[in-house]
This record gives sequence, structure tokens and C-alpha cells, in this order.
Amino acid sequence: MKASPVARRIAAELGVDLSTVKGTGPDGRIAETDVRAAAKTVTAGASGGATKPQAQAPIAVKPGESARIQLSGMRKIIAQRLVESLGPVPHFYLTIDINAGPLMEAL
Repeated sequence: MKASPVARRIAAELGVDLSTVKGTGPDGRIAETDVRAAAKTVTAGASGGATKPQAQAPIAVKPGESARIQLSGMRKIIAQRLVESLGPVPHFYLTIDINAGPLMEAL
């Protein structure tokens, strides 16, 4: 079963079993539109009408505690690029002290 990454993510969100979806993409690949169509037929058959999928409830975190959530694909790439930007090149920081007294008197 070939499926695009977007189709796999949406299938997981909507609770669609990819083995039951027929792909319309190249070589029978399952696309996002195939998953959404399958989700509509499943919800229409189960409830008699199309319904919106329910969003996940936000995680309640108490003050002073932390919660770890899964990153989306885009956020993973952003984090990876940030780490890579600091890695291969040595960084150094420069500080300079300047006497700005005469400059302040000129104002």
C-alpha cells in the first residue's frame, strides 16, 4: 500500500484504515483526497450524514509542570535546521565597551 505522507497523517487524524482505501494517484498511490473521501463515506454511513471530525482536546498542564507534545513535520525540519546552522561553523561573540559620554553631551 503506497500512500503519501500527507495521506498517512490525515488518515491517522481521521481514523481511516489505509488498507481499505483505493488510491487514485500514480501506481495506485493513496492521496489526501482519497483519504478525505473515504472518511466522508465512513462518517456518512455510520451517522447518516457527514460530520466534522472532532479536534483533540488540549492537554491540561498545571503551573510549574511541563508537557512534551509531538512536533509536526514542519516544526521538526525547523528545529533540525536551527541545530545545523550552529553545528559546522565555530561561533564567537564580541563585546565592545564604548565611552558615549561626549556623544550624549552633544545632544
